[in-house]
Amino acid sequence: KVKTRKDTAQAAGRLLIAANAALAAAQAAGDADALKIRSISVASGYRSGSRQLNLWRRVFSAKGGYYDRTEALRQSLPSGPHSDAAITYLLKPKDAGGFGLGGRIAAPGFSNHQSGIALDLLVNLQNGRTIKLDSQDKYRAIWRKSWIHKWMKGNADTFGFQPIPTEEWHWEYRPAAGSEPQKFDAFEGEDEGDNAFESYALEDEEESEDFQGQTGFDGEREDFDASGNEADETMLHEALDPALSDLAERIMSRETPAFELERPASWTSCFSSADAAKVKKAYDDNTAAGDANGIDRCSCIVMLNVALGQLLGLGLKQSRARSTSERRVMMAKLTTETIEKAMGQLRSSGYATSPALFNFFDRRNRTAGTLKPERLKRSVSKYVADNSTQNCWSAFGLSVMDGYHSVLLLVDRTGRATKVYWLDQFTNGLGVDMIGTLDQRLTERTQTFWQGVMDVKKVGYKTTIRLWKLRKRK
Repeated sequence: KVKTRKDTAQAAGRLLIAANAALAAAQAAGDADALKIRSISVASGYRSGSRQLNLWRRVFSAKGGYYDRTEALRQSLPSGPHSDAAITYLLKPKDAGGFGLGGRIAAPGFSNHQSGIALDLLVNLQNGRTIKLDSQDKYRAIWRKSWIHKWMKGNADTFGFQPIPTEEWHWEYRPAAGSEPQKFDAFEGEDEGDNAFESYALEDEEESEDFQGQTGFDGEREDFDASGNEADETMLHEALDPALSDLAERIMSRETPAFELERPASWTSCFSSADAAKVKKAYDDNTAAGDANGIDRCSCIVMLNVALGQLLGLGLKQSRARSTSERRVMMAKLTTETIEKAMGQLRSSGYATSPALFNFFDRRNRTAGTLKPERLKRSVSKYVADNSTQNCWSAFGLSVMDGYHSVLLLVDRTGRATKVYWLDQFTNGLGVDMIGTLDQRLTERTQTFWQGVMDVKKVGYKTTIRLWKLRKRK
């Protein structure tokens, strides 16, 4: 069993169900990368402080470990291999010329495995092996090319999990405030595997759970274990050479939380009137092009990416306004497949938060999708107003009907009254203030889109609305 906090365990169970179902579908479709994988589960969850200490010391001091790997460079330092300069090198991030120890293994007290929100994935391959959990570049490259990593990048945020930039197998449960657990068509009406969870109390008496059954894995495997053998839960502190022990303690005393090292520190969700003016011009230009020739009006996702490039100061690339148009526009270097995937790219680089999710009731007072949506379960307009920034402009990416339509919401709180603007490919400038009518528009648009799908395909469609708050570098 892999132990972790209760909410993390429940979300992980839902994620693993969906991941393994998607894997099976990809294999049935002949996906070459998917066919290499037998199953996806979890290798490691919660770790106590003593276990994290043992893990840290073993990774650092083992033959071929971080101490050995850095020996040549540390020996070359004028002040010696165990000096303060050596510790600085070990802890300095790789992109700053150091070894990046903090991004490879966190010291006790600084690991989110101890807080119960971190999971390390385990990929069981068809040949009986697993993809190694190792921070060496060659193993990280294998992870990045794997089917599961691509799937997680596009889907993990739906379940509240976020990546870290230094370990492709490590994901942390950080759901957006107000987000709701997600169901997928293949599992609607089922128990979603909750019966696979058993009560368990962490050492600090926080609520947690074990999860098994859905994972296909019933033991904990640590990322230092190069042999692939299960780690000994009762592993004793290793006897270290006194000089090496002293160096290890000095490193741990200087280490900073890995999460802070991995996240850009200077972000703001406060946009200026000049930022809003740049976005307005982008929509003005699109309106002029569309009025001159309707086929040259951008598609909703291209127009969103054009606006995001201006608003967030992103790198730009040239794109057709739509597939049938010869008009070229400069848009952010983001995918045009779906808004969910584009926002996933922004989240992974820090420009967007986890999505808030909103659903509709149908006429039976159940979640809409199979039947036509009737009314929102909660107000999007109120959420936007409550989560916008005082004395600033705020911005949100908006996915209507599970990605069927892409919208940019701008919120103006620079005056006395809060104003909300809906921006899509048909908007002229900023359009009109919708603070009092946003929920109505979302309901009417979703009903129209849902009915269009029903008329053509004779089946319903998921009606989920997703909302990502955007931010920029200071």
